[in-house]
Amino acid sequence: MLYNIKKYQKTIIVVILLLVFSFWMRPVSADLTNVKDTLSDSRPNVNANHEIVFTLPTANDISQNDTITVTFQSGFDLTNIDYTDIDLAGSTSGDQTLAATQGTTSWGVGISGQVITFTAPSNAGIYLSGGETVTIKIGTNATGGNANFQITNPVTTGTYNIDISANGSQTDTGRTIVAIISGVTVSATVTESLTFSIAGVNSDACNLGNSVTAVTTTATTVPFGTLTANTFKKGCQSLSISTNAGNGYSLTSQETDQLTNSGGATIPDTTCDTGSCTESTGATWATATNNGFGHTCFGTDCVAAYSSGSSYRQFASIADAETAQIMQSNAGPVNNSTTTVVYQISVSASQASGDYSNTVVYIATAQFD
Repeated sequence: MLYNIKKYQKTIIVVILLLVFSFWMRPVSADLTNVKDTLSDSRPNVNANHEIVFTLPTANDISQNDTITVTFQSGFDLTNIDYTDIDLAGSTSGDQTLAATQGTTSWGVGISGQVITFTAPSNAGIYLSGGETVTIKIGTNATGGNANFQITNPVTTGTYNIDISANGSQTDTGRTIVAIISGVTVSATVTESLTFSIAGVNSDACNLGNSVTAVTTTATTVPFGTLTANTFKKGCQSLSISTNAGNGYSLTSQETDQLTNSGGATIPDTTCDTGSCTESTGATWATATNNGFGHTCFGTDCVAAYSSGSSYRQFASIADAETAQIMQSNAGPVNNSTTTVVYQISVSASQASGDYSNTVVYIATAQFD
């Protein structure tokens, strides 16, 4: 009797060992590796592109009728996405042809709720080989179709799962996590700036305007000196302006009055060769017997009335309540924009003697946003 019991015990032990051995020998699936999802924008409730990448195990070929699924955690909105907003490619198999429904040579792409399902073509063949790295692009980053829409991020910040299943010669799964986080608002203030300067020009450098005798000027004076009847003299000054104003600047010019002597006699403002130039209208002034005082402007920012320094204008007179005129301007920020103003004068033989003077006033106005 004792002998039989021992025999049965040995039998039981053998059976248990066989069962345990059999359990560990069953085939199991491998996991997808190198799984990641790169978002183009991680802010809540904004549209973003996704680039999902994973590597298939070497034993998992994706053949006819096999599927790959991508499941987005609740919160992502895939409402507007269709196959035209998606690319599917393998690192060796290349770009795959996608369609709304499976075909003999095209993958079918179905979107239901949070799940995108790719169904391999129905023709026999291997479409993605085991060991390949698979890339899925979703959004306007997709190039295979007519991509118009993106996935909308969840409205709540936090981490969200994206699960992938490759159901080929075996079923392999993988998960990646993305963070939805509010953007950082960066703000800064740049102080508005405007600088304007006037510099004198030596007579030998005053070569704009008419070819006439030039005088040397300073930043605050244009000393014409003694004038000869019906003979031009000119003087140049350099005007420089800088501003960071978004809408640029304008520079207006005026004179306090016509050139006047102590007895009240004046040198009139020029009307140019045709008698047509005014404080707002420019014209050619090359004949010294057409007497008067006027100016022209040369430089990128000089207004068109000066015709790049070939037309002259009067200065608007404050004493005569004439409106200041824009002399130069720019619609955007400028850094050391430099122009040259050329003052020109001639008098008649009957001009009353005396010392004449006036003051030219420039007003620079920055146009900030």
